[in-house]
Amino acid sequence: MAARTNRNSIPTMFNQKAKKDGEILFTGLHITTEHTGKMEGMYSLSTTAKLNPWCELKAQNIHLICHYCYAEKMLGQYKDLEKNLESNTEILTSTVLSKELLPIINAHSFRFEAFGDLINTTQVKNYFNICRKNKEVHFTIWTKNAWIIRQALEEGEKKPRNLIIIFSSPIVNKAFDLAKIQKVWPFVDKVFTVYDSEEAAEKAGVQINCGGRKCITCLNCYRKGGQNVINELKK
Repeated sequence: MAARTNRNSIPTMFNQKAKKDGEILFTGLHITTEHTGKMEGMYSLSTTAKLNPWCELKAQNIHLICHYCYAEKMLGQYKDLEKNLESNTEILTSTVLSKELLPIINAHSFRFEAFGDLINTTQVKNYFNICRKNKEVHFTIWTKNAWIIRQALEEGEKKPRNLIIIFSSPIVNKAFDLAKIQKVWPFVDKVFTVYDSEEAAEKAGVQINCGGRKCITCLNCYRKGGQNVINELKK
């Protein structure tokens, strides 16, 4: 599910580098630093679902959680946020950024894709490189497009040690077996599923264990071990 924000995306530029002539270089990436709700206090770097062909395709299916995409509905209300995420999408998916242009993240835990999902392997490579540049930060990405990560790995990439990959179940009320997912995508660490009611979760034999606490105090999704099957109620 998408994260909520009470203001437009804050263009906090951690990624500045002074050249010999004094010119400052920026990638232009916008990092959201003011989330509310369960993500209050967390930072994230995201693209937009509106420019993601996979998101747009899945949104047409009423049986998928993408049909109820909160991020896409919200972007129409926050034009500056939408503009920033569109810019991020263009930058992250068009070219693999040089190390000097990658952001320095000033946070202990950080989320990739609070408002969108993976589009191509270029985006994966940029996220992997951001992890490598910020080795002390715990990164997590939620994605329904795990096959794109597999493609990046097949192209010679290696999953960073400080990155947790969570497979986000596309189907409401349907739990995916983590062990079975890992047989196909062994790089996946956890699985996340949305249920539309407590009754639906009970019928599926699962317990809702996400949403009652703030991410910054829980951090289960940002740490290895702990609960690897995460269940949340649809907002």
